[in-house]
Amino acid sequence: MTVGRHWDAVRADRRVAEPALELLLRGRCGSVIRDDTTYTWLVPVGSTRDWPVSHLAWRMAAGEVAVPPPHRVHRPGPHWRVPWRRGRYLTDSTVLRRALGVDAAGRGEEPIDQQPPARWTPPPGPGVTTVSAGGPWDCALIARTLAERVISRLGDRCGAVIADWDDYYLLLPPGARPHLSSTPLEARVLERGYPVPVPPPHRRRPPGPYWRVPLGSGRFLTDPTRLRAAVDAGLEARRRVR
Repeated sequence: MTVGRHWDAVRADRRVAEPALELLLRGRCGSVIRDDTTYTWLVPVGSTRDWPVSHLAWRMAAGEVAVPPPHRVHRPGPHWRVPWRRGRYLTDSTVLRRALGVDAAGRGEEPIDQQPPARWTPPPGPGVTTVSAGGPWDCALIARTLAERVISRLGDRCGAVIADWDDYYLLLPPGARPHLSSTPLEARVLERGYPVPVPPPHRRRPPGPYWRVPLGSGRFLTDPTRLRAAVDAGLEARRRVR
């Protein structure tokens, strides 16, 4: 179908689209088309005109979009990741813009999964050292109970985590703050220069600061968009328990 007649379309790389979709499904998400590597949202005509230029991880679709029949919700080929529903197939482009991190991308920041893995090791020595947030990495400080929910939800996508009593420090890529600017006080990105206690790599249990999730040889930074989705899910789960 031709873009610009009944709707415009925003197409996003799967690595960026999946955490964005996880956020959107907690609110009002319109229909989403999925193929092997991309997700496509349908948005009101003209609603993305003020978006920054297309980015490596997302772009405004032009021309024709392959639209599957309403009943096709599984592979192979294009299918509805979020089914088509009459009168509810459009996603608010402002909400989608926030979920995809469009404004951060417009400032020249790469989506986290597009960034090359950073190389960093703790300072040498047998004891705890202090590293300033905002240097080799940004850091989120999360209260223990919520942090355990977040770690469980992230699974193998969780980067390194330092535990110090009731404070958990999650290491994030530099420039993560825009993705987490509105999180609650109990899950916040630390200001640049905030002292973070860093234990030696071998310390995996208390007393004192230790690696709740150890440093790995590969990814040790948590994607902030996925972290935001996990924090929101953890808070919602806690509200249901109460």
